[in-house]
Amino acid sequence: MCLPGKWWIGLLPLLALWLALNRMETGRIEAAVAAQADAALAQVSGERGFSAAAGRDVSLNGWIFGEPERRNALATAAAASGVRVVEDGLSEPPTQDPYLWRAAREGGMVILSGAAPSPGERAAVVAAASEAIQGARIIDQMSYFSGAAKNFTAQARAGLQLLAHLSTGSVQLRGGELILSGRASSGAEYRAAVAQAQSPPEGVTSVKADLSPPEAGAWVFEAVKGARYLNLSGVVGSQAEHTALLAEAAKLFPDLAPVDSVRIVPGAPARFGFNAAYVLRALAQLKSGKASLVDDVATLSGQARAGMDAMSVVEAIGAAQGVTLDAKGVQPGEEPVDAMAARKTEAALILTGFYADDAAHEKILGAARALFPGLVVTDEMQPGAGAGKSFLAAALAGLGQLARLHVGRFGLHDQTASLSGDAGRAETAEEVKTAFIAAMPDGFSVETNVTGAAREAPQPFPLSVPPSVPLAAAPLASAALDPQSCQSRLMETVGAAPLRFDYRSARLRPESSAVIEALAAVARTCPAASFELIATAQDYIHIQYNRNLSRRRAETVAAALAAAGIDARRFTPRKPEEERELERAKIGGVEFIAKGGRP
Repeated sequence: MCLPGKWWIGLLPLLALWLALNRMETGRIEAAVAAQADAALAQVSGERGFSAAAGRDVSLNGWIFGEPERRNALATAAAASGVRVVEDGLSEPPTQDPYLWRAAREGGMVILSGAAPSPGERAAVVAAASEAIQGARIIDQMSYFSGAAKNFTAQARAGLQLLAHLSTGSVQLRGGELILSGRASSGAEYRAAVAQAQSPPEGVTSVKADLSPPEAGAWVFEAVKGARYLNLSGVVGSQAEHTALLAEAAKLFPDLAPVDSVRIVPGAPARFGFNAAYVLRALAQLKSGKASLVDDVATLSGQARAGMDAMSVVEAIGAAQGVTLDAKGVQPGEEPVDAMAARKTEAALILTGFYADDAAHEKILGAARALFPGLVVTDEMQPGAGAGKSFLAAALAGLGQLARLHVGRFGLHDQTASLSGDAGRAETAEEVKTAFIAAMPDGFSVETNVTGAAREAPQPFPLSVPPSVPLAAAPLASAALDPQSCQSRLMETVGAAPLRFDYRSARLRPESSAVIEALAAVARTCPAASFELIATAQDYIHIQYNRNLSRRRAETVAAALAAAGIDARRFTPRKPEEERELERAKIGGVEFIAKGGRP
């Protein structure tokens, strides 16, 4: 029996149906196998994967957070129902360095973002956010990254506890550093945040806080000082307080034009304006930083000026009535390695501060001994890096002008040179101030407070010694130097600080006035000695010209010594008769030749 032709055509629909059913069954089985593998991964790591199956063979993919978990996940997936072979496609999250995590608060919402090391620690951070900021809506936008510190959860919890003090703001964890910024929700919360930020929790290397006091609910004043700006904000109680506060700012910060955002709100507590001015004075002790007044609590943070720390800042400004000052946030200033001071009294010269190297130290000491003959030079200087050539030049120039004062003080600090004291005469005081300004190297600012008030006349020696004081106790005058010793002292003085003349001129340069004063001081130690005086002049036209110019320069020096109070007859100027006399005078611009007793 033969079937009709093309009988197989009727079987095609049945074959298509069978293939479709078989494919659906295979897909169902593979999906089930992949789901079993994902469930196994979630059971071990806490995160579902994205596994794929080919029949009953599965490739297990996703994040894994440690080698023990990897082995556990592979074994669990292999034991799952329907799984025959498991291929390892697991990997750890990428490494992040530095490790960054952030939490931001805006009213009742907290957004967590950045890196989390594992599902367990991620859940712990979410729980810590709910605990620290109760009632807030927590939005978790964190992603997995490797490289976190072992105490990551504790660090994040500390940041969230800081964030709880703010109404709006953020906290960021960068490596081991917490960075907090925003506005406090109240005066009490502001103070609590500042205090907590100054005591980093375990595992946090440092806390940087840029906090603003609350806008309402407390009386607040704030001043922020940078290298080139001064920002004032907050409130005061009246226009008069506002005007006085701006005047105080102008006096304390003459080089900074304040950005004034201070509002006038009537009803301020008594003395709030005074306390705001106190806060400004505190800020003036810092190189840069912030000073805040919240009600009656003042908070100071930033870097102190060179050579100061928190304690010295507090001592400098003292206490204010009814104000509690918190200066724990003040960091020590830079060491004043480029600072020097010299104080001259009637009997001594005291040197303090720093020098760059032994050569600079010797030059300073040599100039001090030459410029201040008859005074006891006390050296309390210490070695310190950073004092360059301009520092040494400024130090020597300043000592030269200090020598012209009866008593006084010279100082170098932060590229500022200062000189103060008594010059005896108003004319001398003006000369010293002018010469001091002219002598300072480029880059130094100058402060002077030199007076010329006449000194009190010395009391006459008593005609008799009181009976209660034995005659042996009466003070004795210092022994006078002999002419030769005096000549040596004069030459040492000009050797350490040479006299300078204008080019091809007999006129002394301004900086030589300090040397003249020093020479006069030496001359007073040998009142019976007299000298011939030869000045240097060389490398000009010919020997006769040199000799004549030398004579005129010697006459100038003799006249200058006479003007300084020395008997004009004690110094006889003359021109050199031999070339070697000019050569000897090169030592310091002038040679003194002892003649013996008074002429």
